[in-house]
Amino acid sequence: MLCDFLDALEIKHADDGTVDELPREVPKEKIAMAVDRLLGKYRAENVGAYLHASATWTNTVQWPALDEVLAEEARLKLG
Repeated sequence: MLCDFLDALEIKHADDGTVDELPREVPKEKIAMAVDRLLGKYRAENVGAYLHASATWTNTVQWPALDEVLAEEARLKLG
């Protein structure tokens, strides 16, 4: 799922999903498209859990647009 998300965002990565440097920002439209792609391939509860967790993985990069998509997309709600 990690590599699929990075591919959809057009972020270069190693085969295992390792990224040397994340972009400081990603446009909301691009994140929404990547989320749609994940939801087309994986169960919504798994995508939601993954994205909510990944939103907190790093202290160096915060993507407010990801937080907005998580808050707005009903299929990604947890609990």
